Amino acid sequence: MVKFNNLPLKCGDRFFFFLSLVLLMICFAIPSFGEETPAGNLTKVEGTVTVIRNDGREHKGEINLSLFSGDQILTGRESAAWFLLGAGGEFRLGEDAQITIDELTGADMDDGQPVLRLVLGYLWSRIKRVKAALRGPEIQTSTAVIGIRGTEFDTVVSLDGSLAVAVDDGKVELDTEIDKVDLASGKMTQVEYDGRVGPTEEAVPARNRDWEAWRKSKTERFLKNLPTAAPRFQRHFENAVQRAEKFTSRINQNAKKIQILVDELRRAGAENNRERVTRLREQLQKDIQQFKDTVGRFRRAMNRVRAMGQLSHRVEGFFEKNRDKYSNQDIAMIRPSLMAIADKRAQLKDIFKATVSNIKKTFRELKALKQESRSPRGQ
Repeated sequence: MVKFNNLPLKCGDRFFFFLSLVLLMICFAIPSFGEETPAGNLTKVEGTVTVIRNDGREHKGEINLSLFSGDQILTGRESAAWFLLGAGGEFRLGEDAQITIDELTGADMDDGQPVLRLVLGYLWSRIKRVKAALRGPEIQTSTAVIGIRGTEFDTVVSLDGSLAVAVDDGKVELDTEIDKVDLASGKMTQVEYDGRVGPTEEAVPARNRDWEAWRKSKTERFLKNLPTAAPRFQRHFENAVQRAEKFTSRINQNAKKIQILVDELRRAGAENNRERVTRLREQLQKDIQQFKDTVGRFRRAMNRVRAMGQLSHRVEGFFEKNRDKYSNQDIAMIRPSLMAIADKRAQLKDIFKATVSNIKKTFRELKALKQESRSPRGQ
C-alpha cells in the first residue's frame, strides 16, 4: 500500500491513475513559475541606470546584473541600458526612460516569451523570429500592445501616452482598444493617447530618426493641453481599470474551480474510480484552457492599467514642476483628475498583486500534480 498526497492507493491500481494524469498534463503543458529564475540580464550600461526589484529594493545598473519578473529599469539623462530577455530578445532603453518586465514573464502560458511594459521613452528591440503558431514577445504601453513575430524596430512613448513605432526588419502588430494594424518592414506610424492609429508611412532611415525631438514636441503640446487632457486621461484610466477588474474576478473564480477539481481528481484516483477520473480529467482540461485564456486577457488589461498608472506618476511630477504656468482654473481641472488616478492606483496595487499570486499558486498546484504523476511513490 502506498499513499498519494496522504490518500491510500493500492499499488495494483495506481497505473490507471498515473497514466490519466500523464495524458492530462501532456495535453496541457503546465509552466514553471520559479520567481527566482532570472528572466534576463543587463549587458551594457551608460550613465545612470537603476533597477528596482518587485519588492522595492533598488540596485545600481551594472553589466551582468540579473533581471527578474517585476523588475523596473530606469535611465537618467544621457543614459542607456542594454539587456537580454528570454530566448533571443535584445533591447536598448534610451535616456530618461522607464520599462518594467511583466510580473508573469517566465511563467507565460505558451512559450515563455517575455512581456515588457514600456512606460516612457525610447526602446530598440531585436527579436529572433518565432513560428507562426507561437505567440512572440509583446511590448505593452498605456495605449497599445505591440505583438512581435521576429523583427528589429524602434518604439518610443511620450509623456502624454502617445507612441511611435518604426520597423526596420520583420513585422509588428499594433493592437489598441479601437484599432489594429500590421506594420511591415520599412514602415512607421504613430498612435495617439486615445488609441487612434495614424496613417502608415515610409520609415525615416534609422540614422536620421530624432526621437528626442519628437518627445520634446509632444511634451510641449502636452504642457499646453494638460488642463483638458487630464480629465480625458482619468476617463481612459477608469475604463481600463474596469476591464482589468472584470478579468480579476474571473481568474479568482476559475482558480477556485481548478483547485476543487484537482482535489476531487486525487480522491477519485485514490479510490480507483476510473469513470470519475475520466470525467474529472475532461472537465479539468476545459477549465485549464479557460483559465489560460482569461489569464492572457487579464495580463494585457493589467499591463495597460499599470503602464497608465506608472505614467501618471510622471505626469504628477511634470505638473508640479510646471504648476506656475497654469491658472487657478487650469489647476482646478488638472488636480482632481490626477488625485483620482492616484487613489485608484493605490487600491489596484494590492488587487493586482493578489491576482498574480493566485495565478502562480494555481499553476504551481498543477505543476505539482504533474510531478506526482511522473514520480509515483511506492514500496
